[in-house]
Amino acid sequence: MIKKIILILLLVSNLFCELPPYVYEKAKKNAQEVLVINVKDTNIHDIKNIRYINIVASIVDIKRSLNKLNKDSIITIKYSRILKKEMGWVGPSENYELEKDKIYIAYLKKTKNGYFIPDARGDSFKNYIEPLIYMKEEKIELH
Repeated sequence: MIKKIILILLLVSNLFCELPPYVYEKAKKNAQEVLVINVKDTNIHDIKNIRYINIVASIVDIKRSLNKLNKDSIITIKYSRILKKEMGWVGPSENYELEKDKIYIAYLKKTKNGYFIPDARGDSFKNYIEPLIYMKEEKIELH
């Protein structure tokens, strides 16, 4: 009886697996663009069980840019979220919805179509309230 209970607990505990933190940290270190953005507009629409999110943002500061972006440029960011996950859903965390007129640190990559998508999985956006970001194992102060 005890073996059955332990087996059930082990099976249930793995139903909602998340990726380990080092996966997100590695993705942030390797992101094409590390930007501080100010959200100017959001456009959200739902189709079936998926929420499609389009963000228009201005670049407040640039920490790293492989695409040679400029401060004060306007960019478009697109991503989606699953609205309701089924029982037993397994996978990485998803990005939350950004709010208009708020400032975020964004880890992005540019698509062939010219817009940007999250480049650090579910950890691609951080509130600017956090005073530090980590790059190449050293602290970088945000101003």
